Amino acid sequence: MEKKECIVETEEHGMYSLVKVGGYLTANNVLKLRTAFEQSVSIGHSRMAIDLSQVEFIDSVGIGLLVNIKRKLDETEGMFGIINPSKVVSDVFEVSHTDKYFPIYLGIEDLDTIFG
Repeated sequence: MEKKECIVETEEHGMYSLVKVGGYLTANNVLKLRTAFEQSVSIGHSRMAIDLSQVEFIDSVGIGLLVNIKRKLDETEGMFGIINPSKVVSDVFEVSHTDKYFPIYLGIEDLDTIFG
């Protein structure tokens, strides 16, 4: 069985980090996103936007990591948001009711206003 990859790219934007995730966000590869979160926090960022527009599949471990990231940022009075979730991600969020938990933004144009 072919292992599906997860691509994670981080962009620093002044007061916040924009993390772009693509591919499969699953138990086999959530470490990439966790590492990106930890690196952003280590350089002083307490605001994170995660772009999920290129995610093809997400499992319960991927959702759990997103919940954990939000919880940790909330504890430090940080900010967290999901940007442009793909149809697959939106459907999973709706079924799992996490769409009510995460702030979801449908564009990245206003991120500097929201997170800056």
